[in-house]
Parts: sequence; structure tokens; C-alpha cells
Amino acid sequence: MMRAALNDLDHLAACVHGRRSRMAEAERLDALTRSRGFAEFAPAVFPELELATATAFQRHAVQTLIRELSGLRAALDGAGGCLLEWLLVRFHVENLKVLLRAVMAKLPFEQVRMHLVELPGTLALDAAALAGVDSPRALLESLLRESPFRHALDRTLAAESDAPRPFFCEAALDRTYLV
Repeated sequence: MMRAALNDLDHLAACVHGRRSRMAEAERLDALTRSRGFAEFAPAVFPELELATATAFQRHAVQTLIRELSGLRAALDGAGGCLLEWLLVRFHVENLKVLLRAVMAKLPFEQVRMHLVELPGTLALDAAALAGVDSPRALLESLLRESPFRHALDRTLAAESDAPRPFFCEAALDRTYLV
């Protein structure tokens, strides 16, 4: 596959148009809403795959979106590239929230791994570093490099020193992303 020239708006428009053509609208959306269950719904959306569970379906849909955003991101620089990068950061924040919940619930990393999405480049998680994490503070120190997310979580953990509550930690990450 040939790589599109950086900021080739015709190529980007074609990619976005292709994405839109795969969206469910009008009659197709009506047909999907009449699906009687997952076994009927999943093949209608992804006919090329056998997805046994709703979790597998959701994971595939999210990973497909991440790949598409990453591909578009690679073809853009400037403000457009920054916007797409920030959209990918949202998935990183969601991974962090899943990890926080798991650490606070004392769940083993292997049990949580299936709930994390794979991200490109610097947004990818280091699985080896996560294996021994046993507290929110350890998660902060092993995973988050110098960033606004680290500072937000650090402030929240300091304020909640005895028993940090997941809601406040997650809210701090969300606020940092949205501000």
C-alpha cells in the first residue's frame, strides 16, 4: 500500500468518505435495530468475522477505530494531526482508568489485560511494567511519564492519601483530558 503524501486532503477526504459509507444509516440502521440478538447483530455489522461475544465485538470495533484514526494521523501534521493525536489520547485515558480500577480492586494484570486496547507509539502500555503494579501510586510511578495526567493523578492521590476512591481518580484524568 502506498503511503499518502502528508496533508493530502483529497486522500483524507476519500478515507473519511469510505468510513462514512460503512456507517449504518436509514434502512441498514433500521435492520440492525431489529436484530433479535447478538448472534444476528454481529455478522450483520462484521460479516467477515466470527465474533463469539459482545466483548469481542466491542474490542474489534474499538481497535478498528484506533487503526483508522492512527492511519489518518500519520497522514496529517499541524493542527489536524494534533487533533487526531488527542482523539487517540482518549483511549489512553480509558486504559489508565481500567488499570486504576484493577489496581484498586487488587485484580491480577492478566485478568485485566483483555479490557485494555492496543495503542500506537508512545500511547502504548508497557505490559512488563504493569505486571508488578499493586497500588495507584505504583501505577503512577511506573506508567505515567511526566504529563498533565501524572500531575492530576498525583494531586488526587495526595488528597486521598488513606484510601483513594476510583471515582475521584478517574474524574481527575477525565478533567485533565477535557480541559
